[in-house]
Amino acid sequence: MDYVYKVKVVSAALTYTIDRFTVLVEDVIISSGINAEYFFFFFFFFF
Repeated sequence: MDYVYKVKVVSAALTYTIDRFTVLVEDVIISSGINAEYFFFFFFFFF
C-alpha cells in the first residue's frame, strides 16, 4: 500500500510539473509570436 501511495504521489507531481512547463512554454511562444502548432510539431518531431 505504501508503494502504491508513493507511485501516485510521484505521478501526480510529474503531471503537475509537465502541466506547468507546458503553460510556461505556451506563454513564451505566444509572447514571442511563434505559431504554436508549428512549434509543437517541430518539438515532437525532433524529440
